[in-house]
Amino acid sequence: NDQGQWQAVTGDLTMAPGQTQIQVRVATVDDLQFEPTEYIKLQATVTSGETANDTHANQTAITDNDVPYMLVQSGEPAVEGAPVVFNVTLSHEATGPVVVKLALASGVDDLTTPENESATLGVDTDTHLDVLNASGQWEPLGADGLVTFEQGQTLIQVRVATVDDKIAEDTEFIKLQATVVSGDTMNQTHANQTAITDNDVIPGVLEPIHAQVSAQDTNLMVMLDTSASMDSPSGIDGLSRLDAAIKAIDNLIDRYDQYGDLAVRIVTFASDAHVQGEAWMTASQAKSLLASLHADGSTNYDLALSTAQAAFETDAGKLGNAQNVAYFLSDGNPTLSSAFPVAGVNQQSGNLTQPNKGDGLDAAEELSWVQFLDAHQIKSYAIGMGSEVSKTYLDPIAYDGHASSNSDGVVVGAFNQLDGVLNGTTHDFVEGNLSAHGAIGLPGGSFQHVASVAVDGVVHNYDPAQTLLTVSTALGGELSMDMVTGHYSYAAPTTAVTGLALDSFSFSLLTAQGDMASSTLDVRFDHTQVHVGTNDSEVITGGATADQIMGRDGADTLFADGGNDLIYGNGGNDELHGGAGDDHLVGGQGSDVMYGDAGSDVFVWRFSDHGASGSVADRAVDVIKDFDVAPVAEQGDVLDLRDLLQGENTVGGTGNLDHYLRIDTSGADTVIHVSPTGDFVAGVTASGTESQTIVLAGVNLRVDMELTPSASSQDVIAKLLDQGKLLVDHV
Repeated sequence: NDQGQWQAVTGDLTMAPGQTQIQVRVATVDDLQFEPTEYIKLQATVTSGETANDTHANQTAITDNDVPYMLVQSGEPAVEGAPVVFNVTLSHEATGPVVVKLALASGVDDLTTPENESATLGVDTDTHLDVLNASGQWEPLGADGLVTFEQGQTLIQVRVATVDDKIAEDTEFIKLQATVVSGDTMNQTHANQTAITDNDVIPGVLEPIHAQVSAQDTNLMVMLDTSASMDSPSGIDGLSRLDAAIKAIDNLIDRYDQYGDLAVRIVTFASDAHVQGEAWMTASQAKSLLASLHADGSTNYDLALSTAQAAFETDAGKLGNAQNVAYFLSDGNPTLSSAFPVAGVNQQSGNLTQPNKGDGLDAAEELSWVQFLDAHQIKSYAIGMGSEVSKTYLDPIAYDGHASSNSDGVVVGAFNQLDGVLNGTTHDFVEGNLSAHGAIGLPGGSFQHVASVAVDGVVHNYDPAQTLLTVSTALGGELSMDMVTGHYSYAAPTTAVTGLALDSFSFSLLTAQGDMASSTLDVRFDHTQVHVGTNDSEVITGGATADQIMGRDGADTLFADGGNDLIYGNGGNDELHGGAGDDHLVGGQGSDVMYGDAGSDVFVWRFSDHGASGSVADRAVDVIKDFDVAPVAEQGDVLDLRDLLQGENTVGGTGNLDHYLRIDTSGADTVIHVSPTGDFVAGVTASGTESQTIVLAGVNLRVDMELTPSASSQDVIAKLLDQGKLLVDHV
């Protein structure tokens, strides 16, 4: 004001005659959270008086003044004999050097158990640290334990050697304490601990391993390119591209037909598109029709999809309670469109891709296709055959209508790879590793190799000259076992199996000490019933065996009952019940309530499930009512965030997950705050966009997983990862 004092104002400000300047200010908040430079803008608008312009605006920077946090991040659990690695970090660059003193200590012992989980320095580990220098070489840390963050540096890696003692013992923990000696940081000290896992096995009987393969009835729609280029050589035994594609599709039809009832609908496309047949066909009818096709014309993606949509609506021959899948296969980019469908007319080439002529899917056509797939719960695969196809034109066609989420098209560079790519989409096999009991075939591992596998009473012993075992089973399945690494795969029976069937294999592992430890691998095979809802709010109930239940846009209540089930809530605020069995529950968009019920259940989130923004009104809040905190090996439940989180990693243990997850325990509940794109400030508090919240009702992870009440979010994340209860991308 005129007296040089600041005063609060609202509304208009007036410039007196002769006055040329008014100063205004706004207070900023010292929030103790590091953030990039931000900007605030002032808009001025003339409401009366004469000026050359009516409005003007400008902005001013708000620079951050927060010093970094110093943090110790635990590394990956180390098998004894391998070093334990810690990351000492600054949450952001400091304005000058920061000197930190490092000291090893025994980990925290859990007083509620009779075992000692605290590693002993000099017995279980070495007593000195190594530090990774600027040249990428490990060198001994000085006796004073001091390391220096130079200006601009935010990471220092250190490690300590562990002792391979040949004594069977529980997992132990080693702790690193870091204390700031000089330099400006928010905190002066921080500590964290990392697990040392045992590789010594007590000979005897191990816990069994369980796996499952589920069969389903299928409505299969094939959209096949029959343009002139498909008459070109494929590079396979004199076959044309069309011949090679038909051969691969025949095999695909056989695989779907092997493990459930099958109905097939075929659409061919070139310059135009045609539905082949009046109704859905059997496998043999479809294969006979495919053999009669020939190639000619240009390539019109638009007509292929619009014709396929009409063809799918045919009820004759279509299966009820079946999964719906579609395959789009082309050897070239689109050269015609629905707007310009004739080559040589209106400058439409017919040989070149011209997006300005509508070649390929535009935004409206893609939306129509996605709405069709969502409405009918169709999973659509888009396959490019040969290197001439651009993934750009395939991606809009690839979409998972089961989960209402985008997929990517796949370009198969050579036709001899097409059969394998198509077969890989049928999910009629299961694979895993016997290393659930400890590392096999690795230096310092628990086991040397698989000693023997018994299949239908026939024992197959380890043979160093032939370490890959492949055996057909009496049930009709096929077991493949790498006797060195313990990796196995099991392909479903090639003949129909009625009801629930079980293939059981006993195996023995040779321990590092030369003893034998035995267990079983049980593969359950059953038939999955598919139940698809409508856009209304409804109740859907599955049966006593495996089900795939898919809600739609309404607020649905889904009961899976028995069996190992796959349940999709999709749109709306849904309630999902897994029932008995090991189930996968996908709430989908909206705020959902989920019950895993009995069994080891997996709760899955996709990137498309989170809320539109971080506001309370937009945020998705999903509640799990009965999350089992037991380790997965003891039938505990699992959180699968691999698709929800974008750009995460577990480098050095928990990696950058503290940018994505913050775990609060309030009373009997646990609240997991999620930033799908990693916008939280590491290790401190939530900032940025929390667009997904996961509530574990009646579960206090810090208490129930036997951590201390003061354990950090990072500690909880590390324990979840260690027990296999949190699935993320590790790269």
